[in-house]
Amino acid sequence: MAADADDRPVAFALFTRLDGDALHLEEIDVHPDHMRQALGARLLDAAAAWARELGHDAITLTTYRDVPWNAPYYERIGFCVVPRGRWSPALARRVAEEARRGLDADRRVVMRRPLGACGDDGA
Repeated sequence: MAADADDRPVAFALFTRLDGDALHLEEIDVHPDHMRQALGARLLDAAAAWARELGHDAITLTTYRDVPWNAPYYERIGFCVVPRGRWSPALARRVAEEARRGLDADRRVVMRRPLGACGDDGA
C-alpha cells in the first residue's frame, strides 16, 4: 500500500498475514519531506478497510514500547498492547525471530488494532 504526492510515492506500508484473523504490519515509512501530514495514519486507515474486506478482525504489529514515535503513536491511532500471555503462536514466533536478529525483546511490544474498538476482540 502506498501514498503519492505529485505522482511520486512518498509513503508505504507493507503487510503480511501471520494469523488467520489479522494482517500484520511489517513496515511503514513516510519520506521525511512528507512527515507530520498524517500519511501513516491514513495508510493504516486504508489498510483497516482493506483488512475488513478480506475478512480480517485486526491489524497487528511489533514495535518498540519506549520510543515516543512507536508504541505511543500507535496507541493514539487505535492500536492496543497485547499482553505476552495473549500472543498467538505466530506473533510469539515473530518476536523470537526479531530477538534472533538482535532486537531487544524486552523493549518490544506486540500491538493489535481491532477493526472495532479496543477490547472488542479480547485484546
